[in-house]
Amino acid sequence: MLNRVALGLIASGMLMTAPMAAYADHHEADEAPAADAAEEVSVNCIDTRRIKSTRAIDNQTIIFDMRGGTDYKMTTVNRCSGLKMQGTIIYSPTPSSRLCAIDTIKVPITTSGGLFNTSFTHCPIDKIVEYQKPEKKVE
Repeated sequence: MLNRVALGLIASGMLMTAPMAAYADHHEADEAPAADAAEEVSVNCIDTRRIKSTRAIDNQTIIFDMRGGTDYKMTTVNRCSGLKMQGTIIYSPTPSSRLCAIDTIKVPITTSGGLFNTSFTHCPIDKIVEYQKPEKKVE
């Protein structure tokens, strides 16, 4: 079954959302050790049950705002046509509800004919890293 994570409205005005299971126990992502604190901390997978919201930064980058902990930034191998404009991704998590760096996301591209004229851009995930929100300047 495909889970759908809403990043925004698609052209037809429909919102695709992922059913979010209640998160009973707190699981951290599978982390690879970081060589330096200044470097990005790479993770293998994220728990899709913890995804609170997502947003596309550009056609290659998505920020996952997570419940109860660290947020993540996912980048695709190449530009993912329509990601920023459509704002929606579709993925198939592992049986343990994880989205991993070896997976592929799909971006629905709806043409003028509406939902029945939807095609998909397939975008392999390049990496997933911990994301630190930029600090707001205090004046």
